[in-house]
Amino acid sequence: MYLTMSLSREQRWAIVRPTFGFVQMFGAAFALTLILWTGVTVWSLGAVVATGLVTGTSLVLFRRRPDRGERKSELLSPSGSPEEDAERRTTAISKVR
Repeated sequence: MYLTMSLSREQRWAIVRPTFGFVQMFGAAFALTLILWTGVTVWSLGAVVATGLVTGTSLVLFRRRPDRGERKSELLSPSGSPEEDAERRTTAISKVR
């Protein structure tokens, strides 16, 4: 059955992401199997390089970019100095325990 409606950009990326993940896992397993059975050969090194390229492409395509507001909040501490910020976080963590 064919899709009769066009997919949005988010839906297309939702299909592509698991595909990249599957290719990465399959490539890693295939490369490891080749290395274990045949040793370091041209084919096993090619599988390792191809899997690395797919992984690198996946990292570039699907890295979550923080919003501009998020980036500023990471750089600027709300309390001022880093020491005060660390103390505030430590207090918050100890309250959870």
